[in-house]
Amino acid sequence: MAEQRGTLSSKASTRFRKSARSRRCLTSACSGRITSVTLAAGQPSRQRRPAAEAQHVGQTKEEAKVGSAVLLIDAQVNMFDPAQPACGASQLLERLKRIVVRARAVDVPIIFVRNCGGAGDPDQRGTPGWELHPDLDVNPSDLVLDKSTCDTFASTDLGKELESRGVTRLVVAGLQSEYCVRETAIGALARGYEVTLVEDGHSTYDGPSAATETIAAVNAELAGQVRLVPADGLELP
Repeated sequence: MAEQRGTLSSKASTRFRKSARSRRCLTSACSGRITSVTLAAGQPSRQRRPAAEAQHVGQTKEEAKVGSAVLLIDAQVNMFDPAQPACGASQLLERLKRIVVRARAVDVPIIFVRNCGGAGDPDQRGTPGWELHPDLDVNPSDLVLDKSTCDTFASTDLGKELESRGVTRLVVAGLQSEYCVRETAIGALARGYEVTLVEDGHSTYDGPSAATETIAAVNAELAGQVRLVPADGLELP
């Protein structure tokens, strides 16, 4: 996947100097994975793909369920820290909790991704901020993957785990919008997965652009490549 550098990547270091909570994506190999988000709606930086459908024609719900998984990215304690939370953190957490409950109700597997920051980062491995948020009620049967890159596929066995489970469709939500959520969604598309992005199920921090603008920009960029749905409109098999 060719890297693109431009508006967002050039501004990233400025934003990270202002917010220690956002330093996660400058650690480890992730600093080399950041690519630019086109902030003007309707100007995608990558070739568009057809939006994925929730269920294939001719499939039973049981067949669709086997091929689906929910991927929750970096929903870690530090992101919801009252001292410096991501934009709309409390509302986001409630949406993520509803997604988890909905997935469990229909036995769709949930994969939790946890970023591992460097020394002194708010998500440094083993620190309280690194832990997945307890309100998400992670079960022993859930798969938890620890990563060090924005694209989860690049530093974990996510691809192998999905293949072993027969998963071809991913529902993506979490943090941060323009980094790990965006890069993982693009990584999934590049590997042939159908992606549903929960349009109000991801967030980030204010920077040179307001967080709300960045969230909207990511949704606009990916709109023709993924299926965009609000959390309350998400239908799982």
